[in-house]
Amino acid sequence: MRGMAFKAYTGIFALVLLMLCIGGCAKQDSKATETQQVETQAADTQTQAAETQAKDVQTQTADVKETQTQEAKTQATDIKTTQTETLQEGFEVTMEKQGIGLKGVENSRTLGGYPTADGRKVKDGVLLRTGELFNATTEDIEKLLGYHLATVVDFREQDVIDIAPDPEIEAVKNVHIPVMDESLKEKAKGITAANDDAYVQTLVGVASREGFSLENTYVEMIDTETGKAGFAEFFRILLNKKEGEAILFHCSYGKDRTGIAAALFLTAMGVDEKIIQEDFELTNKFMAQKIDGTIKVAEGFTKDEDVLTKVGYLVGVDPNAMKHLMEHLKEKYGSVYAFITDGLMISEEDLERLREMYLE
Repeated sequence: MRGMAFKAYTGIFALVLLMLCIGGCAKQDSKATETQQVETQAADTQTQAAETQAKDVQTQTADVKETQTQEAKTQATDIKTTQTETLQEGFEVTMEKQGIGLKGVENSRTLGGYPTADGRKVKDGVLLRTGELFNATTEDIEKLLGYHLATVVDFREQDVIDIAPDPEIEAVKNVHIPVMDESLKEKAKGITAANDDAYVQTLVGVASREGFSLENTYVEMIDTETGKAGFAEFFRILLNKKEGEAILFHCSYGKDRTGIAAALFLTAMGVDEKIIQEDFELTNKFMAQKIDGTIKVAEGFTKDEDVLTKVGYLVGVDPNAMKHLMEHLKEKYGSVYAFITDGLMISEEDLERLREMYLE
């Protein structure tokens, strides 16, 4: 009996030991598994951290490169803008640069060479502005044909054209575009001034009228339906010019109606307003002799300095007239450019095409 009991105890003890061994091994396996899991998680965390850090570095590098690229582009744009502004600010409008040397045609010049906001310039010899062509010499006409003149735009009134018509030039089309309505014809007498005594006396009478101002005349002209329709037609003619051809536009002395048309065209091209104003005032240099002669004759009719100044402006131009017109258009339309698009109804597409045609 004791032997059997001992065996039983021995078996139980062995079983307990086996269970303890298995439990210990299981705990060791579990602990090893936990350790592996911790190590795996740590490795994963390190990997993710490394990947995140690498991505952050790549992102930072890309951001730095993008910033540097953007800064370089901005700097290049700033340099180009500065160069363009410097070019426009430093541009000098002179008779020598703009004149085309016609002997029988007053105030004859080209709009070529003027720098624009995008760094280009108006092509030379494709758009000419002058006074009437009635007294053009044979040499003048030959010179105009040398520009490959194809179209002449005349802003004068029909009764004036009948008295002093443009010459018929072979293969050149004459287009009449009135821009003044009936209410402005009386004021236009001053615009078609001559320096004979009788007419100068008329000029003195016009300049002596209470409240007379060419500033108002410009605004009245461009605000009328006749004026807007006429200048819009002028742009359409410019758009129809063929490659290699030139267009000439004029009124009587190439200063008021022609000056407005030139200012609108140069605005559409992106020429600085200061240069546009200087081009307008260049008339007073081209016509200096006529202005001085007329004022001397006018002094025989009046000693009023204000009236004499206005007489000079009637023969030449009043610098404030264009400034006043520009301010009027800005106030009414937001900008002079907006007047072209909204007032004259010239589309952006047409204006872009116009720039491609007349700029280089």
